[in-house]
Amino acid sequence: RKFALLFTALALAGAALAQPAAPKQTDRMPSVLGQWAFKTEPYREGCVLNGVMTISRGGLGRGYVCKFEASESCPGFRVRTTQTCAIRNSPDMLRMSSTLVDVRPAQYWSSYLADNFRLDDVKPAQMKGVLYSGGLEVPVTFRRGDAATS
Repeated sequence: RKFALLFTALALAGAALAQPAAPKQTDRMPSVLGQWAFKTEPYREGCVLNGVMTISRGGLGRGYVCKFEASESCPGFRVRTTQTCAIRNSPDMLRMSSTLVDVRPAQYWSSYLADNFRLDDVKPAQMKGVLYSGGLEVPVTFRRGDAATS
């Protein structure tokens, strides 16, 4: 009988460990789910990246993923992109590693690099950090809600 109880306890413990882990909400990291508008500070002599991102839970309730539309506007040209990203989070930072889905106009497809973000000031209505891509690091701010990409 003791063996049966031990076996049952071990089986239940194993089943609990096998369950997918949902992202943990802590006092230091508010919920980031939903829609965000973002915009960088100017860089490379007048360029600005802005867009709209939706953050949702990843598959099997693990981590977060996102999809976003972005517009890089520079003197003399504009590039629009669609990107997806995987998000790694810790209690005090989000890292968004992006993948290009579409680049318009198509002539920029081979030269445009995915837009990755590192956010270390995460609050319920605003997140701040940096855009990093191809050696570029520039401040970026995300705000709850949406705004048209210009």
